[in-house]
Amino acid sequence: MPDRETEQCVGPAWKSDSIEKIRTEVPDSRMPPSKLQKLRLLSKTPLCLDGDVSLFQNLEPLSPPKSCHYCGLYGSRRCSSCRITYYCSVECQKKDWSDHSVLCKPASAKDKVSCTSPTETTARKSPTEGSPGANPMNIPDKKIMWSDLKSSDIKEDVVFEGIVVDFSNPCHFYSQAYSKQSVESLLKLSTNLNKIYRNPENLKKGYVPAIGEVCVAKYSRDQHWYRVMVQNIEVGMRTAQVLYLDYGNQEAVPLDDLQQMHQDLELFPPTALKCSLANIMAPSCGWSPECLVEVRKLLLEQQLSFTVVYVEEDIMPSYAVNISIVSSGVNVSKLLLDRGYAMLVKSKSPDKLQNHAQPVPLLETLSKDTDNPEKPCNGSEPPQLAQTFNIIAVSVGDVFNAAITDIQSPEDFFCQQLQNAKQLAELMDTMSKHCKGKVASPGFAPGVGDMCCAQFTEDNRWYRASIVKYTSNDSVLVGYVDFGNVEVLPVSRLRPVLPNMMAFPLQAIKCSLSGVMPPSETWTKEATTAMLALVANKIVTVKVVAQTEFSLIVDLLDASVNPEVVISKCLIEAGVAVKKEDANLTSPGKTDDVLPGKCLELPMGLGVEIIICMLQSPAEFYCQICNEKDLKSLNEVNLQLNQYCMKHQPLGYNSKTGDLCCAFFSADKNWYRARVTKVSKTGKTKVCFLDYGNREEVTADQICQIPSQFLELPFQAIRCSLAGVKPIGDQWTRATNETFQMCVAGHKLQAKAVHKTEDGYSVDLIDLESSRSISDVLIAQKAAVGRDAKNGLSAITNHSLPKTNQEKTSFQPFTPSNSGSPRGRQEALEKNSSNHSASTTFKPSSPKEKNTRMKSLNKECVPTNTMCTKQPKEDIHVNYEWNSIELPLNEALQASVISVVSPDLFYVMPKEIRVGEKKLQKVLVDLAGSCNAQATREAFKPSAGDLCCAKFRADGQWYRALVLETLESAAKVVYADYGNMEFLPFSSLLPIRKMFLETPVHIVKCSLTGVTPISEEWSPASTELLKTLVQEKVVTLTALQVNGGLYSVSVEQPHMTGILNVSEKLISDGLARSSSTLSPSPGTCKSADCCCREVLKRVERLEQIFKLLLQQEIPK
Repeated sequence: MPDRETEQCVGPAWKSDSIEKIRTEVPDSRMPPSKLQKLRLLSKTPLCLDGDVSLFQNLEPLSPPKSCHYCGLYGSRRCSSCRITYYCSVECQKKDWSDHSVLCKPASAKDKVSCTSPTETTARKSPTEGSPGANPMNIPDKKIMWSDLKSSDIKEDVVFEGIVVDFSNPCHFYSQAYSKQSVESLLKLSTNLNKIYRNPENLKKGYVPAIGEVCVAKYSRDQHWYRVMVQNIEVGMRTAQVLYLDYGNQEAVPLDDLQQMHQDLELFPPTALKCSLANIMAPSCGWSPECLVEVRKLLLEQQLSFTVVYVEEDIMPSYAVNISIVSSGVNVSKLLLDRGYAMLVKSKSPDKLQNHAQPVPLLETLSKDTDNPEKPCNGSEPPQLAQTFNIIAVSVGDVFNAAITDIQSPEDFFCQQLQNAKQLAELMDTMSKHCKGKVASPGFAPGVGDMCCAQFTEDNRWYRASIVKYTSNDSVLVGYVDFGNVEVLPVSRLRPVLPNMMAFPLQAIKCSLSGVMPPSETWTKEATTAMLALVANKIVTVKVVAQTEFSLIVDLLDASVNPEVVISKCLIEAGVAVKKEDANLTSPGKTDDVLPGKCLELPMGLGVEIIICMLQSPAEFYCQICNEKDLKSLNEVNLQLNQYCMKHQPLGYNSKTGDLCCAFFSADKNWYRARVTKVSKTGKTKVCFLDYGNREEVTADQICQIPSQFLELPFQAIRCSLAGVKPIGDQWTRATNETFQMCVAGHKLQAKAVHKTEDGYSVDLIDLESSRSISDVLIAQKAAVGRDAKNGLSAITNHSLPKTNQEKTSFQPFTPSNSGSPRGRQEALEKNSSNHSASTTFKPSSPKEKNTRMKSLNKECVPTNTMCTKQPKEDIHVNYEWNSIELPLNEALQASVISVVSPDLFYVMPKEIRVGEKKLQKVLVDLAGSCNAQATREAFKPSAGDLCCAKFRADGQWYRALVLETLESAAKVVYADYGNMEFLPFSSLLPIRKMFLETPVHIVKCSLTGVTPISEEWSPASTELLKTLVQEKVVTLTALQVNGGLYSVSVEQPHMTGILNVSEKLISDGLARSSSTLSPSPGTCKSADCCCREVLKRVERLEQIFKLLLQQEIPK
């Protein structure tokens, strides 16, 4: 059966960059294939990139193009209700709905008829009909599309049992429903497919499918035939990206392995249902690797109960479902929410479905006023397309300049980042041009939550807006998503918004002022006016100190004056606000109603920078939150505590278990806050130092009662255990503990609490320098196994699908390269001696040793506070040397020229030479895990020629990519292992770690041999001529020598008069000079170790041998 393993190594489907030149915006990866078909038509000619004339010699005549019922342009979308009327876009469908709704009848009759062909109900006669050789394969002339398949019986509120056959993330997976009819149909189809297409007479040579067509494909793993839908076609590489309709996985298939659907095959609905978990979404940092691993284990190999909440009707329906595990009754959505893996979203109305990529704070806030939003009374709504919103990613600790765009109160206002002002202005100009000539359509009535263009009443300019609620049949309350303000508008001042206008993130950021609260229960008008006067028409500095579910808690500073003005302080001094001690409720180091003797808490689901101060094993270690203020206060408390204990001798203090006390630490002769854990009969007392987690046994004269003023600061040590792992045996071994020590000691770490217990927190640890999960590192080094992992293997799967005979899905370990190990960073750390225990004990921080770093894992050592110091953010630019695949010298081979910089540097991708499939798959799995584990991503602005990590739009996965050119906020990249190109924003790019460059990339750096520039540098004309001749074309090149990874090659290109040598062409046009190294010959070999002479000698000797053999008489 098809599975997803091939998808991991095949990567994104190669797209012709000629489409990019036609369309300024990259097509949305979620756009249905049929909508992209119009664009793809431009690349289906022999004149396009990598065009092969032979592919088009056997093409059948295309049926007349369908025209949009509203505007008359080409339209490939059908009305999802009647499936008869064609439209070019959803906007035209909405405009025509008032007329079309009268005639639109659901195609229910189609489901009742057992169709075997999309043309069987239509009388179709050809000139050769009746001839014995007219159509021996019984393949219909008309291509079968998705709409020709029978509709599924699974609707809203249907409950069924089944299995998950392909899993990407909780919002994108495929399932199969268990039913006797579906199993019988699938088995029958599989038998018929292989019976028909294993007969060579039924195979049509030169068949090229259309994008969106339903056809059959030979699966690369088992060489069996299955139903597929074509998603993309790369003519130059003779491949097509297909989706296996009955199993949900994808693969790049050669065109020779695709065939048209046979007429005798039943068109029953696809067995694989595209699904997502209902009413949840990924957190702002995306799906964590731990979440993906755990959900994959829960869903695969399990019998599940599905409840359909709603269905998103599109070219391929998507089912939002609730899933329960039949054997245990566990609700998967509830489990994700309880563990902090996902965010809850409000139930979506089946009438208006929106697929939010990120939560929209503005819309969430505004919708609180509309529990029962009214809808326009214009009859039933036409089928809608899903919308995707993007918002700016802002993290705790970020600092940026902004303008305050709307203020409701100091606790509720919106800001707008100034760094995006230019792009926003360009977007508004584009919207004005788009909407200026548009006349209001009577049929346009967007639903609550829909995005549109709205004309602001004060300046009559057009802005992006969201529908909050309908105040009447012809008026609506809208929220301007780039500014935060709202107003009531007539529906006539609304226009549809184009999809490319929604690619730019929503700019309004909802904020709340930190450190202040109203003097009374609510904020007064005077407080809002005072704040408005302080920030109006000014550029303010915004510091994000904490984050709630739908807003940021920020400090505002006015840096235009000296000294800078703190807005919250001004409001307090003006008497319109009072100081709020615990304003930052989710900020590290702050707690609600701090009681004497209370420990710090970790915010659930929020990444916090920490340092490990003591560890016993992955199941028990202590950390301190990197909060400079609290750690400074701790040092002050320790200093005062020592002064107190030196003056007050511990006389007559009888401690008991659980008491808080002052205890003497023998290693540095200082006193620290502690708790009594055990009192022995010998008079000795065991204590735990509450700010560091280490334990010690003290005598009666080394312990005394602690005054209450030393308990006001919360205890800084937080007990934790590592989430997602468990020991290989019954308990953690010393070797495992040492491995864990090497992974965390001296490293900047981020901890995210995923579960709280009576003893502390279960946390996910991320190394901020390497962006690797500590759990994954332990699993990779076989020091631990993933929780609930079976047969002792890791919890990372290889994405294989359950077979028809219900074989179990195999799991393979997540194995990083050795260079990803933190051991290389620990040269100063000594190995534990045999006479020390496996646990590592760090002494309490001494006031005299504030800045000492961890020096040894078995000696008493002190974590430095400087590790928590926030460094100013700078644009990251990493340019490692990278290795490409090796080209054989003096051998001609075919290659595609990706990009030309100059005759001295251009990039090619050989067609025959490839890195091993398993080796490349392993690199991509490690790369995806590393990129997805980065909860906070700093600014990365690569340069042309840099290799980086790029997030492919079509599948949302990370791949190795080469930057070809950069713009102000985006870059054009080519995927280094596949060759397809696209423009991506900088937010979709990450610096690549050196370990992922050890496996060679498939792009090779080349220079043209035999030519030198006329002057000191290559002229633009020579570069342009070279681009015209070879860029984005398949050429024949011969590598003559290699120097530092740069191959010197000769390039030949087929021409009307024969073979064109590119170097000679540049010389003949006067754009280059000959360097007399065009071809290897005895006269041109300048190197002493050149092999040319030796090769010629061997050739001459072979010629002599052949002559002798020919002269001999052949025996009879």
